[in-house]
Amino acid sequence: MALEMYDEAKSYLQQAYHLDSTAYAPAHNLGLLYHAMAQYDRAIYYLKKAILNDPSKNKAYYELAASYALANQPEQAILYIRQAIERGYKNYKALLDDPDFELLKNLKGFQDILDQYIPNWRNN
Repeated sequence: MALEMYDEAKSYLQQAYHLDSTAYAPAHNLGLLYHAMAQYDRAIYYLKKAILNDPSKNKAYYELAASYALANQPEQAILYIRQAIERGYKNYKALLDDPDFELLKNLKGFQDILDQYIPNWRNN
């Protein structure tokens, strides 16, 4: 996406967020936007706000984990992956395929999750 499009989207989303900071969608979409822009600290901030606004959205925990992974905070990433799964996230294969989690693959905590939910992952 062109930088101008990110800036325009950011402007609209920030307006929506400021109109209602308790709404899930503006905070969530700002988090995703900042993640796409590789501004992981800001992505984490808004994804955490989105989760506070609606804790039932299990994919937001997964997306927060991805931002933590790319922000080089692997312990937090693993924590939020577990929380996503505990809240009903079931796309376990995404844990293997998502490039955001590539740096976690050698960590025991991440491997434990894979062992539990994708028992044959080491054979692929």
